[in-house]
Amino acid sequence: MNESKRKTNLDDVLASFALATSEFDATILQAFVNEYPEHAPALRRYAQLQLTSVPATPEEMEQESVGDDELLLLQSKVLQKIQALRGAPSSKEIEDVAKKLGAISGMGATRAATLAVFGAVDHGEDTLLLCVIEPPGVNDVPEWFFDRLGNYIAVPAGVLKAGLSFMKQGTGVQRYSASKNLVAAEPASWAETVRNCIDDEKVQRTILESPGPPAPPDNR
Repeated sequence: MNESKRKTNLDDVLASFALATSEFDATILQAFVNEYPEHAPALRRYAQLQLTSVPATPEEMEQESVGDDELLLLQSKVLQKIQALRGAPSSKEIEDVAKKLGAISGMGATRAATLAVFGAVDHGEDTLLLCVIEPPGVNDVPEWFFDRLGNYIAVPAGVLKAGLSFMKQGTGVQRYSASKNLVAAEPASWAETVRNCIDDEKVQRTILESPGPPAPPDNR
């Protein structure tokens, strides 16, 4: 029981660190090490992965042509490194998260998922949900969101967070327009996204206040 609890805590810490910064940041790393000294080795290993996986500059990318096969191989190597970190989701877990999030498509499925997370769909909550689960994603998403969405799609909150972070990094590193110019897509903050999506100020405040809107009843 104690071992299982410790492992879950490490999952959450690594997932939070991955969401806090998509590239190496010594200040953020030290803040997490100070807060979670018992997980310092795993945090430093993750930071080392970030440090050795810095995306190329736009100029370098314009000079390189990566085929689909080579890109798949590179993604596989990155996944293997992530799996080497204790508590990181496996490839099967990533695939499961992607599959279940992909099923949230169309008006009916989106409405059902939105109700499970926010308990309402009247003021843009569905748009807010899609902003979080689709690239480039949203930073600083509160824990209650992952708890409720994870419960709805039957995925542990820590795995959902790490899976979203992995997919965000995998799809957001480089993107090209039809003219082959690099397009940067940066995640917005949670507060900014809430204000942009939700059209009622009272609902905005409710969502932004911890622990968020009242949890809907579980009628499944």
